[in-house]
Amino acid sequence: MTAEHLHAQCDGGQDTPANIVAACAFCNNQRHAMFPKAPDAQTYETFVLLCVAAGLWHQHAGS
Repeated sequence: MTAEHLHAQCDGGQDTPANIVAACAFCNNQRHAMFPKAPDAQTYETFVLLCVAAGLWHQHAGS
């Protein structure tokens, strides 16, 4: 797991508990590799939900 800022620090996001969530290291790295600029949390959530619904999301170990 990694810590992910919901509102990026480079965009003014704070290092506060309300702005940090646990993220799968693979997913977090892919998020940044897949998009020229990392999408906001809501946009990425929609992307993940569409991938899951289409059966295109990877399985995490133990899930």
